[in-house]
Amino acid sequence: MSTQIMIKSYLLRRALQWNAAFSIISGTIMLTMFGPLGQFMGVELPALYIVIGASLVVFSAGLLLNARREDISLIEAKISTIMDVVWVLGSIVVLFWPETGLTLEGKWTIAIVADIVALFALLQYIGLRRLQRN
Repeated sequence: MSTQIMIKSYLLRRALQWNAAFSIISGTIMLTMFGPLGQFMGVELPALYIVIGASLVVFSAGLLLNARREDISLIEAKISTIMDVVWVLGSIVVLFWPETGLTLEGKWTIAIVADIVALFALLQYIGLRRLQRN
């Protein structure tokens, strides 16, 4: 890999790595603390947290594998960026859905997580654009 490509891929690689770290932490919290998390969020559905948590762990593994490659798979990076955007849009729907039962703390948590995920999506998008300008 040329030095120029390594420099151009730096932002995308780091964004994927940080996204993976955030996803594994979030997924682990959901898998191990679904009871207290359900009470905090106002939605006590353990299966929901387990499914989302497991999905986040798998998602983070894919992100890390891609970030560790010598040549990042741009298709996988695009897919993960799209998945992040879908997460943010889904979060907005949940926040404005009238009958979710979410606590105020739960709504804030969803909003903050959506903001973080949106930042990852933006950084990944910028990183992808840098690599595609070759």
